[in-house]
Amino acid sequence: VKIMYEDGNLLTENEVLDILPAQPDTISLGQESLIVAYLTGTLNGDPGIGIPDKYIRFQSILPEDGPDGSIDFGEMNPEYVKTDESGMVSSIFTPLSQTGFGKIRVTYEDLIDETYINVEAGDAINLEIEIPTDNNLMVTGGGGSESVTITAVIKDGGGNTVNEPYAIIFSVPCPFPIDGSCPMGDGDFSNDIMLDGIPSSGSIPTVITETASGEASVTLNSGNRPGIV
Repeated sequence: VKIMYEDGNLLTENEVLDILPAQPDTISLGQESLIVAYLTGTLNGDPGIGIPDKYIRFQSILPEDGPDGSIDFGEMNPEYVKTDESGMVSSIFTPLSQTGFGKIRVTYEDLIDETYINVEAGDAINLEIEIPTDNNLMVTGGGGSESVTITAVIKDGGGNTVNEPYAIIFSVPCPFPIDGSCPMGDGDFSNDIMLDGIPSSGSIPTVITETASGEASVTLNSGNRPGIV
């Protein structure tokens, strides 16, 4: 950016407002990103002259407008910034509880420029089990549904599913319906309660599954004994 000083206001033409890519352009909840923009113009035939002392507005919004117009996405601090002697302004983007892609917009009079930022979920805070809609199973050979899918969801403090993979341990603790004492049974594990169809072999049924997009699932298979699991 070229800088030229002159008594009084700079009389520029062909003004241009440019926003730089967010630094960084991918962050997690709880982090921040620096947004920089430049206001320049042509002075005496010389382009790229920084225009000082002009207020630029920063906005952080969703990429798509809602029925009533733009929708806020995070916040910019400060929202209005005066250009320095080189025509530069900067503001800090801070996500709130939303994740996904946001649009950063700068405006000066009728000039607009935009860039994008990606906000990922924060650290894992909560582990939730989604209750199946039909959680009544028939015993093996009972003529009805003998299995159900159990899904665990990992979320951050804002209620968003996390992006990083986590190993989830699914298990069926004693007591559960089984022939004989739990978990040893009678030695025939082929007709006992299983996870993902894997016989327990005398220990409590256990399966480790890695999350994808914050979710992991396992199949619970009924055994030949009725009861509560």
